[in-house]
Amino acid sequence: MRPRYPSWIRTSLIILVPGLLILLSYVNYRFVLESSGGDEFLASWTAANIWIDGGNSPYAPSVRREVQITLYGRPANPESGEFLGYFTPPLPAIVVYAPFTLLSIDIARAIWMTTLEVGLLALTFIGIQLAKWSPSRLLLLGIFVFAMLWYHGVRAIILGPLSILGAVLISGALLAIQYENDWIAGLMLAVAFIQPQMSVIIVLLVFLWAISTQRWQLFWSTVVFHVLILGLSLIAQPSWPFEWIQQTLELLNMGMMYSVSSIQVDSFSSAVGWLRIGFPAALFVFIIWEWTQVWGKNVGWFIWTAALTISVSILFEPHISTEDYVLLLPFLVMLYGHWVERWGISGQIAVWIGMVVLGVGLWLIFISATPGLGEPASLYLPLPLFCILGLLWVRWWVTRASQRLSHRF
Repeated sequence: MRPRYPSWIRTSLIILVPGLLILLSYVNYRFVLESSGGDEFLASWTAANIWIDGGNSPYAPSVRREVQITLYGRPANPESGEFLGYFTPPLPAIVVYAPFTLLSIDIARAIWMTTLEVGLLALTFIGIQLAKWSPSRLLLLGIFVFAMLWYHGVRAIILGPLSILGAVLISGALLAIQYENDWIAGLMLAVAFIQPQMSVIIVLLVFLWAISTQRWQLFWSTVVFHVLILGLSLIAQPSWPFEWIQQTLELLNMGMMYSVSSIQVDSFSSAVGWLRIGFPAALFVFIIWEWTQVWGKNVGWFIWTAALTISVSILFEPHISTEDYVLLLPFLVMLYGHWVERWGISGQIAVWIGMVVLGVGLWLIFISATPGLGEPASLYLPLPLFCILGLLWVRWWVTRASQRLSHRF
């Protein structure tokens, strides 16, 4: 039976939560006025504005030129690392930005930042629920502080891409699968197509696992919602898939999108260039083997495999920078929950150490980099590697425990 809270507590929350969101939005607005940033949000906001007004395709060169002139007062210079103003998501992402086009760019960006900050808190809650964990109040506070201040989260908030919303949709879909809300999971996975580099591989795993466990609602809801969203977008602009693919290939040819594995291999290309193929191939074989192990297994094993799949695949999916790493936050929190459940006080100490190492270490790597050269290669590896090793460390206990629990029912 759910606890009943006094009416004054419910009333206070109804007043307090909107008040805090308004205050946070005001703080963000002051930040927007006094600092630069938000380039990716500006590009998307501009593209959505032009498209909704019946103008050019969001992938048109004229749209990029308008973004560049807004930022620099002139066309951007790619040789100096200036932002080129590409609208990189698929066309359905326009729907996300549409409400913000009703506002001025500064107000829109401030509210967008608030939305992303709430998204980081949502990712933390999802991770706790995936682990079925009830952390102590002090540890919960520490996790919230980490989620709001760690490097990848702050970067995603300031630049303003869709990474946090994509992460909420993907991890939220996994949580819905855990609680057998399959139609909701299918809808969230379909909407997550706004970030295809984050969602495609996990959707494939969901398809295969749903077939193996005969979760047909999950399978067909994912198919139907994907087809529906794609169909509606084609009605709105039939040419967009070709334009989007052409632009993506252009970015790849320009060297503006790259995988973590290629960055690491480039660091040693003179000695072990064969790793350019071998390293991603080894990761691919490793993931395929784990997929064969989860075939027909219960949802606990599936969630662990999904977390590992995302942690590994993020090493070789195309990136422009590390904002997509926010997708690892709920699985990092889930991993912390398994540590505490398994090792008690020792697990809590390990969680605090992990948060300090990642929270401080990632910022130190960024601060120590040469200014003006973007993110250093050393910044791409620590978080995925931490998640992969941590998940492998608890693999036997998590998968076997989930199997034992499933046999009881």
